[in-house]
Amino acid sequence: MIAERLATAIRVKPDSHRRWGPKVRLYADKVVAVALANKMARIIWALLTKGGTYRGLDGANSTAGGRCHGN
Repeated sequence: MIAERLATAIRVKPDSHRRWGPKVRLYADKVVAVALANKMARIIWALLTKGGTYRGLDGANSTAGGRCHGN
């Protein structure tokens, strides 16, 4: 009986995804953009403070764990 009440209370209208779907997509795009900006800022900071050169993807595969080293 409690399960039936709960199921009735949280039932969603069939077309409700049309309202929140685009909002979720826009939010996810912003999260990805901020995450990439943060990653680039950390790479730049490591290069500036430790002294080094950016090796891109080719250099990242040859180092242990893909960490930035000041070689």
